[in-house]
Amino acid sequence: MLSPKEAADRVWERYEQGQTENGDEWKFVCENCGGSHYKVIETNNMKERVTESIPCNCGEAKHAWKQESIHEFNDQKVYEPTDEEPNNLTLDYQESEDLGSNKVGEITDCHKCLSDFEDDGKLDEVREEIEQKTETKVLCADCGHESEIAWAQRSADSADLVIVETNMFDPHGLRPDPKFEEEWRARGWIESWQWS
Repeated sequence: MLSPKEAADRVWERYEQGQTENGDEWKFVCENCGGSHYKVIETNNMKERVTESIPCNCGEAKHAWKQESIHEFNDQKVYEPTDEEPNNLTLDYQESEDLGSNKVGEITDCHKCLSDFEDDGKLDEVREEIEQKTETKVLCADCGHESEIAWAQRSADSADLVIVETNMFDPHGLRPDPKFEEEWRARGWIESWQWS
């Protein structure tokens, strides 16, 4: 029996070659409409802590005024395969969406320096990433159906996307995307070594 890494390497090698084990050409097959075109959407949701401040110039405090807020935004990338190489994706377009900010705290430590600060003066600003979540979806380009996906974990810090709805799918050596874990468990596709 193959080790998890050997199984994942074997699956990914077949994907890179674009062929099944018996030599058939790799292809996406939508279980909803039978379509053969798909796209991959990767959405990164990021939250960062933004600290804005006005310096205290008289020495009474570190800051005359300070405000903290949490800023949230999404970056979305859409990849589509080329007609010449259906198993190789290229970036089709990318967009960013600003989801706004929520103020979480504000303090004033020096009223004198705050009142001396000019309205058009530059605030000191520090940004710190506090959370990032990535969601990957594979959609049928013909009907919009979301395909199940899995990951081939080939090293400790990287994994490759594997689409379930293909003519060459084999769950051995793969880890389901978390949103499809229950479906895999019901089918008996989750092997104990995958979760160690």
